[in-house]
Amino acid sequence: GSGQLTPAGLTALIPQKTRSASVNFTSTFTPRMVNEFRTSFNRLFTSTNAENPAVAERIPSIEVPDLGLRGFNAASTRTGIGLAANYPQFQTLNNYQLQDSFSLVHNNHSFKFGFDFRRQEQFQFFLPLTRGRLEYATLQALVDDRATVAQINAPLRGGEKLTYLRYYDYFFFLQ
Repeated sequence: GSGQLTPAGLTALIPQKTRSASVNFTSTFTPRMVNEFRTSFNRLFTSTNAENPAVAERIPSIEVPDLGLRGFNAASTRTGIGLAANYPQFQTLNNYQLQDSFSLVHNNHSFKFGFDFRRQEQFQFFLPLTRGRLEYATLQALVDDRATVAQINAPLRGGEKLTYLRYYDYFFFLQ
């Protein structure tokens, strides 16, 4: 959090890579008939982890509200000990898009119709609380190891650690 002294190796790094490509093709068949075709691709890769994951991923998120050590998820107000419980995480988002629109002018009227097809893919690693979360009400409770909150989540045996999602959107219009 802001104003918090972060031990070496536990600073969060959030690298991102974005790639995009787009092709537009406009055809004028007659002065009254125009077609516009567009295709595009966009990829976003983002990852969030500690500067030194080998150390950070062995430490649970620890809070002691009595000492002002609060918050288990990443936030500017978090002062808890250890890497935030919602780290590490990463995802890749791919977006594919095809659009076509046809325009026609007839006397005092103009018409336009077309479609927009989109395919979105998301590959994601997000398993909050895999390292665990411990909250101790007071310093003495921490010393005595009497947690008021003790949580840990793990994927089910045989389950996937990565989530694969694919969406298709279809839009049609007539004006």
